[in-house]
Amino acid sequence: MSFQMGFFLVFIGVTIISYIGIDQWCIFARKKGFFDTPNARKMHSQPIVTMGGVVIFLVYWLSILFITLAFDLVVREQIPLFIASTIIFITGVLDDLYDISPKQKSVGIILGASVVYWTTDFKIYSVFEQLFGVNMMSELIGYIVTLVWIYYITNAFNLIDGLDGLSTGVSIIALSAISFISYFFSPVSVFILTTMVLLLVATLLGFLPHNFHPARVFIGDTGILFIGFMVSVFALMGMQKPGIVAIITPIIILGVPLTDATFAIFRRLLKGESITKADRSHIHHRLMLRGVPHARAVVSIYGVALVFASVALAISLADNPVDIYVTLALTIIGEFIFVDYLNLLDLKEPLLFKRKNH
Repeated sequence: MSFQMGFFLVFIGVTIISYIGIDQWCIFARKKGFFDTPNARKMHSQPIVTMGGVVIFLVYWLSILFITLAFDLVVREQIPLFIASTIIFITGVLDDLYDISPKQKSVGIILGASVVYWTTDFKIYSVFEQLFGVNMMSELIGYIVTLVWIYYITNAFNLIDGLDGLSTGVSIIALSAISFISYFFSPVSVFILTTMVLLLVATLLGFLPHNFHPARVFIGDTGILFIGFMVSVFALMGMQKPGIVAIITPIIILGVPLTDATFAIFRRLLKGESITKADRSHIHHRLMLRGVPHARAVVSIYGVALVFASVALAISLADNPVDIYVTLALTIIGEFIFVDYLNLLDLKEPLLFKRKNH
């Protein structure tokens, strides 16, 4: 059997196991009382089983173990990634069970990110090496920037986890784009890591039917911190190479969570509020305020995520700088229209669109 056929069967098997595993988790979680209860910020009105991320984490790493043993696919990043993601997973479990403080969550994310930086090649370093040479300054700046990237993306995915199936679907789209671009445009050495990305896609595909509206189970901080962390790390695969394309492609792929998180910060700063203050002005809230039904709002954001993924692919395929800059310019214009249409800055009056949500 060829590796391609073998991996395809593993991919299907992981999807099925994830689907069944979530079914069993729902039974177990109901008995243990693992529920997400409604409050003023949440969109659901009834307690829903949560911490589906437990199954995602276990199925994913067991699938990595299986494919490693079955096909002898070993890369040195596997063990460090497992250790780092376990730190994030434990942080999420503690948050779901005991509602730990943002500072305590931050410690877990920073610790996990530090493990990644110092034990793998997943880092933003080459650009600083070119600027400052191979020295301590490059290493220090690279470490800080990598930590900020992982921390920001992890929390950005946490912020968009506001509607049934939203964070899961956006994660699937982002990971699929990362795997596709890394497979066709990265060195052969990245191939094994690409299979790791695809196995995470398979795991999430098994979870999504249970999580789509109306959701039977939520991913919980246990899952969304793990997923956001893994997406942020896998997105760094391309940033190991020099050049503007390597830097901007992962940023564009993650356009939805980055847009939501970035304009949430600007919005709160404009109001003189703490950037950590929760509100109901995120992308999904804005769509629903415009009367878009729950499921349609989720699918609409999937569509936006697909547009960002397509733009990233177009830039990767571009043959000359002019094509890249034209595509970037059109993307920035589209981003401005999107932000203004939803009034993500919560201005008194958007520049182009009249508000219909007040």
